[in-house]
Amino acid sequence: MIIFKENERQLNTFFVDETLSRFLQWLPTPAGIFNTRDGVLAVNPSAAAILNVQQMKALSLLRCHAEDQFLLRQIIEAGNVQQMTLRLSKSETEKHWQRVQATIVPVARADREYQALVFIDGLKTRETQLPLPLNNELIFKHLVEMAPIMIGIYIDDVVQYVNPTGVRLMGATSREDLVGRNIMEFIHPDSLPLVEKRRRALLKERVLPPVEERLIRLDGKVIDVEVVTAFIQVEGTPAILAVGQDITRRKETERALKESEERYFHLMQVSPNAIFIIKKAGIEYVNPAAIELLRVPSATTIKGQPIQHFLPALDGLIHRSEDPDWQGRSLETQLFPSTGEPITVDVIMTPVMLEGEVGVQLIIRDITQRKIAEQKLKESRDRLRELSAYLQTVREKERAHIAREIHDELGQMLTALKLELALLKRRLPTAQSLLETSVTEMIGMVDKTIKVVRHIASELRPEILNDLGLLAAIEWQAQEYMKRSGIKIFLQFDPDEFSVDHNRATTIFRIFQETLTNVMRHAHATEVFVTLRRKLGGLELVVEDNGVGIDEKETEKRWSLGIMGIKERARFWNGTVEIKGVAGEGTRVRVWIPEENHG
Repeated sequence: MIIFKENERQLNTFFVDETLSRFLQWLPTPAGIFNTRDGVLAVNPSAAAILNVQQMKALSLLRCHAEDQFLLRQIIEAGNVQQMTLRLSKSETEKHWQRVQATIVPVARADREYQALVFIDGLKTRETQLPLPLNNELIFKHLVEMAPIMIGIYIDDVVQYVNPTGVRLMGATSREDLVGRNIMEFIHPDSLPLVEKRRRALLKERVLPPVEERLIRLDGKVIDVEVVTAFIQVEGTPAILAVGQDITRRKETERALKESEERYFHLMQVSPNAIFIIKKAGIEYVNPAAIELLRVPSATTIKGQPIQHFLPALDGLIHRSEDPDWQGRSLETQLFPSTGEPITVDVIMTPVMLEGEVGVQLIIRDITQRKIAEQKLKESRDRLRELSAYLQTVREKERAHIAREIHDELGQMLTALKLELALLKRRLPTAQSLLETSVTEMIGMVDKTIKVVRHIASELRPEILNDLGLLAAIEWQAQEYMKRSGIKIFLQFDPDEFSVDHNRATTIFRIFQETLTNVMRHAHATEVFVTLRRKLGGLELVVEDNGVGIDEKETEKRWSLGIMGIKERARFWNGTVEIKGVAGEGTRVRVWIPEENHG
C-alpha cells in the first residue's frame, strides 16, 4: 500500500500481510500477488477479466514462465520497481503463454520469501520489449495520482490525502480544499449509520468489501459512490484507506428504472385487462383483473405455476416472445379458469425486463361476450343473406313466370289480332281505301307491340339463358347494349364453351347486366372488355372500361344500390367483388364465384 505525505517529498511504503490479499480482490485496478517461491499466487477480478479467466478458482493455477520468474526474482530482491512483459499460462501443464504488460512493485519480505504487487497494464501486442527501470516514487506517482478512481486517506476523521480524481469528484479546485477537513462533513446523512458501522467493523475485518455511499460535494451536489475501505498503519498511526468510484449516473439510471417499474406495476394494478408476468419458474405476477379472470382466491395460490395450466395453447409458444415477428401479435384461444367453463380470450405476448430479469408479459382480454355477439351478428347476416337470396330466387321465378305469360298469352293474343286484321283487310271492298289504310297502320302497330312484348319478356328472363346457356346469353346481352349505347363491347371466354349450373348462371348474368348498366349511365366509355373464365375453382368475370374511372368512395356508399346488389349476389355464394377505378383511365370490376359451396 502507498501513502503520499503532503509535507514531505519522500514516499513511505508498507505491507500489511493480513489485509493485502483481501484488499486486492476489491481493487478495481488489474493486479496480482507474486512471490519468489510460487510465482503468481492470485489475481483480482479486474485482472481475471483481462486474462480471460472464467472461474475464480482457476486463478491460483496461473503460472509464470520460468525465464520470467528468474528475472522477477532479481527485480524483487533488488527492491526496484520496474515494467516488464510477463508470460502467464492458465495451468502448470498448459504451455499456451499469454503475454501481459506489467509493473512490478516489491512490497515486503516474509519468511525468506520476497513478495511483490504485479499491476497489469494490459495485454502485450509485441513480442519484445526491454524492461524500463523506474524509481519507486515515479511509479507510485503514476499509479495513484493518475488513477481514474478516487483514492483518499484520513486519520482520526481528518483527510490526509486525496488524489486528483478524488479532488474533481468532490467538486474541489485543488487538494488544499479537502486536506485537513473532517471526512464526516462530506458524508450524506442517509449514509452516516452505514459509515459508523463500517468504522467499527474495520477494527476486526481490516478490509471491507465495496459498499454504496452518498457524499456531499463542496458545491452541495449529492453523488453516489462505491467505496472499498481498509484499515492501515501510517508510521504507527492508525489510518483508513478509501478507494471509490463515482456511480451517480448508474444510480440515477437505477432509480429511474425503479420509478418506471413502480409506474408500470401501478398501471398493471388498475388495468381492466388481465396481465401476467411469466418467468422461468412460472407465473411471477398477476394483477387483480387476472385473479378475477382465473377465478382464484389470491395471487399466491398460482404463483410459480406454469401458465400452460390455464392456457394450453401457449405450450411451445411462450419461448417465441422474443421473436420480433411474434411480438405484439394477437392470439385467440381458450383459457381454462380454476372453476367454471372455458373462456375465449385474446392474448398478446411480449418480452419484458423487470428487476434485472427477462420475462414474458401476457395481456389477456376476455372476449367471450364479443365472440357471442359476433356469432349472433354472423347468424343474423346469414339469415338476411339467405332471405335476400330467397327473394332473388322468387324474383327470378316471378320474372320468368311473367315473361312466359307475356310471351305466351299476350303474344298469342297480339298474333291473333294481327291475323284478324290481315283477314279484315283482304275482305274490305276495293273502294274502301281509307279504311284499308287504317287497317294497315293497325297491323303495323300490332307488329311493334309484338316486338315490345318480346323485348319486355327477354328483359324479364331471356329465354336464351335457359335454352343456350350463360355464354350465349352474355353475347346476346352485349349485342343489345351495343345497339342501344353505341359502346363497343369485346368478349373473351376461356374456354370457349363450358357449362354452369342454372343458379350461378343467373347470378353472373345479372351481375353482367348491372355492370353494363353502370357503364352506360356513369362511365362515359367508348370500349368495354369482358372476360369470363374458370379460375381457382370458380368463375371469374372481369369487366373493364376506358371511361372516367369510378371514385373509391363511390363504391362504399350505401345508396349505390347497383354496386350493393352486385356485392350481395356474389356474397351469397361466398364470392368476392373488386371494384377499382383510375381517374381518366377507366374502371375494372372483378367478380369471382366458387363453383362448390356457398353461404
